Amino acid sequence: MTTAYGTFEGLLRKTILRLLDHATESNEWYVFCIAVSEDVRGQGIGSHLFSRLEELAIQNGATKISLQVINTNSRAEYLYKRLGFVSGKRTRLWPFNRLFEWSFESAILMVKEIG
Repeated sequence: MTTAYGTFEGLLRKTILRLLDHATESNEWYVFCIAVSEDVRGQGIGSHLFSRLEELAIQNGATKISLQVINTNSRAEYLYKRLGFVSGKRTRLWPFNRLFEWSFESAILMVKEIG
């Protein structure tokens, strides 16, 4: 981030985004980032990725998968709920989202019990 925004602003952004950190338990897999190209969304790719992820997590002893979704990504939130994730803690980033002109104001931690 410091390369893109300079030392001070990059470190400031990085520090604020640390508010979204999620400390995982030993039996938990955390999905940091997932994306499906816009031109192929709605074709089951995200569902398939999560199905495979869940299989791998169970094979490796995990009993839960967690992730965070930003409040402006309702399509992803709907997918996660359909896949069995449950909404939990909401972390608000106001007023920092305004300061940095981020398109979201909060993130929701979602967890799915597996296995």
